[in-house]
Amino acid sequence: VAGFGLAALAALGFWTGIEAAKATFLLLFPLAVVYTAVTLVEHLALALLCRWYLPELQFRPRFIDRATLKQVKTYSVDAFLAMVAGRVTVQTGTIVVGGFLTLAAAGHYATLYHPDDVPLPISPAETRDSLHNGLLRNPQTAAPTGEREIRQLRAQYYGMVSEADAQLGRVWAALKASGQWDNTLIIVTSDHGEMLCDHGLIQKAGWFEQSYHILGLIRDPREGRARGAVVDAFTENVDVFPTLCDAMGVPVPAQCDGLPLTPFLKGETPPWWRDAAHWEFDWRAAFIPSGPHPWPWDRRLEAKCLSVRRTRDVGYVHFGDGSFLCFDCSSPGYGWLAREAGATLIDLAAVIPDAKPQTSRAQ
Repeated sequence: VAGFGLAALAALGFWTGIEAAKATFLLLFPLAVVYTAVTLVEHLALALLCRWYLPELQFRPRFIDRATLKQVKTYSVDAFLAMVAGRVTVQTGTIVVGGFLTLAAAGHYATLYHPDDVPLPISPAETRDSLHNGLLRNPQTAAPTGEREIRQLRAQYYGMVSEADAQLGRVWAALKASGQWDNTLIIVTSDHGEMLCDHGLIQKAGWFEQSYHILGLIRDPREGRARGAVVDAFTENVDVFPTLCDAMGVPVPAQCDGLPLTPFLKGETPPWWRDAAHWEFDWRAAFIPSGPHPWPWDRRLEAKCLSVRRTRDVGYVHFGDGSFLCFDCSSPGYGWLAREAGATLIDLAAVIPDAKPQTSRAQ
């Protein structure tokens, strides 16, 4: 605005000969130059301060204000505590204390972990699948490449985890204070994980276990339940709802794919249990704008998805176009069992019973 105003004064003064406009321009122009110089120096100093002296203030474009973030999380917990205190009458409740699309901790949690103290992530493999390369080029999923930025990002995420712990601690304290601790079944889990710069990525994407291997903590307050037990078995989020049904004494609906975790909570062995975990990833939405994709003749979008079957020793990735990847999960770094174009997976039956050998995914 100031620039346009000065240009208008210059036009009036020097092109039309109006002395008042000319004098005003000569008076304001030096002030505008000084103001611009001071502003540039101020912004430069602030940028240097944030980068070298206050690294916890660095942010990526998707960050939101930390004060706002803290208020949102605290408000969410406050609303849940109001329910616990009986000011809101419900029978079940869910609380979300994590952050979405934010990689910045709130308040003092932003400085709780020093970047130099956090471990570095797993580097991207030299030989990569085409999907992995695409994710590395996508600004929404590509992690920063500088070590300083990587350490800062991971330190912020550790701070977010600590804040989630603190907020859950508030819930535990409220349950105990209200006498409901011994009458509440608690399940702590998540809808997905976080790449956290492993394999050069952030957020959740691809077949990588960091995106899908999540926590699963359950506290059953009833007598005869296992306490402090660690279960070394595969489970999935589809087991949560059947577990709640069992705890409430209602039949598990026939449409449920999962199984109740009740035997594990009792310290018992279930009649049978899954020997693998499964997850899926779909990236068709990224290609929809490149359409049109007239159905049913154009089915290219149907190939933009994958399914994973993870046993104790093998991770099998099946893509929508029929190709696959397979990893030896028993070796450090998850070495490839089959990755060359045209290769066949000899022990495919060990991953998918009754399956026939197929062509592996081209790199």
